[in-house]
Amino acid sequence: MRSSSTDNTGEFISLLTRYQVLIRAYIVSLMPGSSNVSDVLQDVNLVLWEKRGSYKSGTNFKAWAFSVARYEVFNWRRRLEKEGKKFLSLELLDSFSEELAGSGESEDHRLDALKDCLGRLTDSDKDLVKHRYDSHQGLESYADSVGRTAASVRVSLYRIRNVLRQCIESKMVNGGAQ
Repeated sequence: MRSSSTDNTGEFISLLTRYQVLIRAYIVSLMPGSSNVSDVLQDVNLVLWEKRGSYKSGTNFKAWAFSVARYEVFNWRRRLEKEGKKFLSLELLDSFSEELAGSGESEDHRLDALKDCLGRLTDSDKDLVKHRYDSHQGLESYADSVGRTAASVRVSLYRIRNVLRQCIESKMVNGGAQ
């Protein structure tokens, strides 16, 4: 982990891409019902790109991006308030946005748990999950290719989903990998 400013543009782009949906959701939470979310997101992305040299690799990118987003939303609000527009109080929006900011970490943990739980499946179960979610072919064609009935494949998928759900829930309750 480097403590100096990141020079790795690829890493920065990867982080920006990974958190784009959460940044947008955060902006929406600060601008409920606004048609200007995309414009503000574009401004946020521009500021993040311009300030990428100040981001320190290994630190919390999401927190940094959210602080930039919050600042840009407040700038946008100030401009429109000068034109006489009315908004919900900043305190109320802050409480909503803080809740959303925390939920992203929970989603990150759920995703990490899912990856770990998927890794624990048997190879045949992994193949079935991969086919189901990555393939454009139906379950019937998969069943034919592995010499099973479509009904047995559906039962297997149901069982796998339950195993994954239980594994993820267990990891979330226990706070991480087991």
